[in-house]
Amino acid sequence: MPKRYFVQQIVVRYSEIDYMGHVSNAIYYQYLQDAYVKFMYGLLGASYSERISQITVKTVCEYLDQVRLGDLLNLCASVTRFGSSSFDIGYEIACEGDQSHLVARGLSTHVTFDYQKNESVPLPNALKASVLAYQGSL
Repeated sequence: MPKRYFVQQIVVRYSEIDYMGHVSNAIYYQYLQDAYVKFMYGLLGASYSERISQITVKTVCEYLDQVRLGDLLNLCASVTRFGSSSFDIGYEIACEGDQSHLVARGLSTHVTFDYQKNESVPLPNALKASVLAYQGSL
């Protein structure tokens, strides 16, 4: 069974373009965060009005090619690592119609968190099970 990825399509908007005519570097972090939120809320079956017990502790993005106004992109995301209280999500952003033409790669690390105690908590087995049921593997 091939690994399944969360996929989100992005149409580059005018407000995302910098004065050089391509997507501003900071916008990629918005793309990654939006994908993370939709991916996790979907996996957990939570409504957006609920607070999920996760915090983002690291985000990295590597820019591989320019993206311009009107470009159509596919963002693919998957959980790539489980820790004792954290997990990583890997991201690849490619041009629509050519998944081999990557324009950016990213990684984010998330910690499961108890907001009342203000501390990390062990990664729930239910989250691991949901990820593996969706993706098939890490």
